[in-house]
Amino acid sequence: SDAPAHNWPFSKVQMESSLGLAPDTLGKVFDWFEETPLASGSVAQVHRAVLCDHLVAVKIRHPKVAQLIDMDFRIMAMGAKIFDYVPGLSWLRLRESVEQFSSTMAAQAFLHVEGHHLEVLNYNFESWPHVGFPRPFYASSSVIIETFEPGQIV
Repeated sequence: SDAPAHNWPFSKVQMESSLGLAPDTLGKVFDWFEETPLASGSVAQVHRAVLCDHLVAVKIRHPKVAQLIDMDFRIMAMGAKIFDYVPGLSWLRLRESVEQFSSTMAAQAFLHVEGHHLEVLNYNFESWPHVGFPRPFYASSSVIIETFEPGQIV
């Protein structure tokens, strides 16, 4: 996706904080780290890096994503609640739909959940030789370090 990227100083601080590193010590962990993101999506952006002689992808969550998603869904829930009182529209059950959708989307803001999902996908597809997913090395709520998987846009 082509969502706006956040700046390198924010990425660096997030990485150091997530890994429990002292400020300005990221270079002691990574052999190389590309400061310009490879891609940026609605929740996070991806950087390439080299860790122990292996090319990896590092996904770093954008600032305030979890709070913004929470606020968006609170507003949607208020709007959906209003529809409960509109005659003839209660059958839509919008409030329940928003609640279900919001819990799914809120989980997307926490990258350790994505890391767990990648582990499950890799396990479930281990016997499929032509299907692959990145393998996470490390995951926190704001950072995932995973194998870099070359791919094609389909």
